[in-house]
Amino acid sequence: MLFLFILLVSLARAKSDSNCASPRGSVATLIDNLQSSSWSPKLASSCFETEKEAIREELAIQLKQTLDSKGYRIDYDNYSEDPKYVDEKTSLSTVFIDPRLPDIEIVKIGDRWLIPIRAHTPIREAYKKTFSSGVSQFVNQLPPIFREVILFNIQIWQICYLLLLLLFAWILGRVVDRIIIHQISLLAKRFKLTFAADRLSLIRTPLTWMSFGLVLIYGSPNLRFSINLSQALLSFSKILVTLSFIVLLSRLLEGITSMWSSKAAKTESKIDDQLIPLVKRAFQILIWALGIIFLLQNLGVEVTALLAFGSVSGVAIALASQDTVENLFGSFVVFIDQPFQIGDWVVIDGSIEGVVEEVGFRSTRIRAFTNSLISVPNSKITKCTVNNYGRREFRRLKTTLGLRYDTPVEKIEAYLEALRNSLQENPNVKKDAIFIYFNSLSSSSLDILVYTFLDVPDWRAELAEKEAIFLRFVRMAQDLGIGFAFPTQTIELETQGSEPSLPLG
Repeated sequence: MLFLFILLVSLARAKSDSNCASPRGSVATLIDNLQSSSWSPKLASSCFETEKEAIREELAIQLKQTLDSKGYRIDYDNYSEDPKYVDEKTSLSTVFIDPRLPDIEIVKIGDRWLIPIRAHTPIREAYKKTFSSGVSQFVNQLPPIFREVILFNIQIWQICYLLLLLLFAWILGRVVDRIIIHQISLLAKRFKLTFAADRLSLIRTPLTWMSFGLVLIYGSPNLRFSINLSQALLSFSKILVTLSFIVLLSRLLEGITSMWSSKAAKTESKIDDQLIPLVKRAFQILIWALGIIFLLQNLGVEVTALLAFGSVSGVAIALASQDTVENLFGSFVVFIDQPFQIGDWVVIDGSIEGVVEEVGFRSTRIRAFTNSLISVPNSKITKCTVNNYGRREFRRLKTTLGLRYDTPVEKIEAYLEALRNSLQENPNVKKDAIFIYFNSLSSSSLDILVYTFLDVPDWRAELAEKEAIFLRFVRMAQDLGIGFAFPTQTIELETQGSEPSLPLG
């Protein structure tokens, strides 16, 4: 009984294996009967429209090997089980084996779904494009020992070919690296551009790996691996090529923006210093976004559905991250309105003080005078007061010189005249805004007000100019024999038998 049951199951399976009554049955007949565990070219070719059995078997094997080597996995759920199936778009009883092979189809002929004679030529052409005839002839001439299976149904010749392919890929990567680096150097000399050696070295690695991956993509089909191994190797190669290309573009962008930054540093305007980092970040985000979309598309992911989901979920994310959106728009406002530039000394909201280092998409970084780094959200900057000391046309100098009370009037007048002449002769002082006057009688000094404006580019130059001016003030006082006052008190003790007297100060 058990033997009879096994025989009946085998017969039923053999009958189903040669089923060409539906699109799914024809595809399953081709694929299932060309597996390593169930190798039957005769059954696999039973759904081909031709009378010669040898031709049918050859075409079936070529089609299956082409699908496997290209990593085109067949999903039976994509094919109808209805014997009367009609394509809604074309209104024809036609099904493609795979959309990436548009000339190879299954059509209904009579009551059977067959691969027609007109598809035979595309099958042979796809086979020739996938596999190298030279490699096939070389493999056929190898001794039988090279066709022995070692592990995971991989033959010895396949391992040897893979090692040679990897060696060739590495050599080609090094050659491409040398050629492209040499061409970049020639272009730099021709257009009188300067590239730092470290910048050129950054693009060597992605160039090598990209060449490595391209060799694997175009050379791996000749390995004739199974569908699983072919898919794994092709997916790895595509990921390697795409990521290497993204990194290459990103590093080239860094080199170009670095060159622009060095040129922008030599210009008087600071707008370019602020614009270049923003452009760099925007293009880096664009490069990575497009690169990842391209990679997912090559790996078979439905990018259209993913983008549609992203557009719907993006609304929810935007609502949940209003602060981020406000900061993003704040960065555009900061760039357009330009309340400050990189290098300006600013006071924001009356409490945040320092020098602007970087303007980003989310925040502006300010280096405080305590050397700490303050990140201010751009949305806050658009809503509060910004006091930009870096935009001052002139920098104010205001001080008070306190002279001793015993200084003669003649010397005070001479000192005032010397102070005015000193500032008039200074090229960094605004000539129409010099105010030097004997201004106050303080409790312990005769005060002279010095009020003017300095024409200097930055805070460091302002400090240096103030130092030089004050040193000249001190030297002039010493030349005139004038001393500077400091807070003092005079205490007079009353002696016995004498009349009391008032204190002098």
